[in-house]
Amino acid sequence: MKKIGFTILALSMYIISTQAQIRVDQFGDVNIGVTTTNSIDNLGDLIIGQDGLDNSLSFYNSTGTSLRMYRMNDYGFIMRGRNIEGQTYNYKGIIIDANGNIGIKALPNSSYSLYVSGPAYSTGSWQGSDIRMKSNVKKISVQSHVYDSLTPISYNYKLKKVNKSGTDMGGYAQADADSIDTNISFGFSAQEVQKYFPNLVQEDGQGFLAVNYDGFIPILWESHTEMLHRIQALEAEIENLTKNNGKNKLKSESITEETRATIQSSIVLYQNFPNPWNSSTTIAASIPASVTNAMVCIYDLTGKQLRCYHIAQRGEAQIVLHAEELQPGMYIYSLLADGKLIDSKQMVLTE
Repeated sequence: MKKIGFTILALSMYIISTQAQIRVDQFGDVNIGVTTTNSIDNLGDLIIGQDGLDNSLSFYNSTGTSLRMYRMNDYGFIMRGRNIEGQTYNYKGIIIDANGNIGIKALPNSSYSLYVSGPAYSTGSWQGSDIRMKSNVKKISVQSHVYDSLTPISYNYKLKKVNKSGTDMGGYAQADADSIDTNISFGFSAQEVQKYFPNLVQEDGQGFLAVNYDGFIPILWESHTEMLHRIQALEAEIENLTKNNGKNKLKSESITEETRATIQSSIVLYQNFPNPWNSSTTIAASIPASVTNAMVCIYDLTGKQLRCYHIAQRGEAQIVLHAEELQPGMYIYSLLADGKLIDSKQMVLTE
């Protein structure tokens, strides 16, 4: 009991000193680095009176690596360790600006509530899409030439800083470089997307562009729907040509309708394997000997025919496609026999 009483007395003497660096007011609030206690609430706040890393609230473990909380240049930092040598900031943590914008492994960007430098992982995400939240609702219509103008690309992020004009400014600090994804990525040039879908591109305060890739989902859905409608129209057109003996150049003169029905029931188009593919893939079909003319044609998602392969072999026939023959993307391939569309399937070519 005597020891406890002495401790309280010593603390009280320390607190009443006008030169104290740690002060506790009558409410129990702790003030560090201030000469007078601030008028604040009585919730037990800890006040540190100066900015900078050396005025941080730090937590150490047995390894000596600290968790630090401090304020500098209007930013709030929650960091692991001290600043990197020669750097103004330590980016290995969470940084909050005066408006509540958050940066993870990067300074906050005023264009985004959350700005992350490096890959992010999530087990799920949701985006508000209730029709009651929306106005000016219109059906999407996309011109087919847009798909020929947008070029899918693979790329790596630079390991050099760049300014607004894109000029290299030298290598990143190690703290920055650690958060850069060095894997090959796939996407579009934001400048190219901006020409056709400006509402899917945003420019930040430093002049750099970002693409809303989720916005392409309904666009691709509409394109897929248009492609299916075009395939149906082509099927109808081929059917009409088949019935018109004098004008259908693809029709065999020797084939009868009864024979045609038998042929169609015995022709099979198989799913290409492997699918998706990135090196080579095989398209297989079962074609009876009674078929005079058989071919497999490949179309893009707009219905544009890219190439056709005549099949001379009967029975189990195969066509081998190599990656260099097509650009990465999704395609439709169809089997035609004696002017009749037999079946169509999808395939995906990856980088």
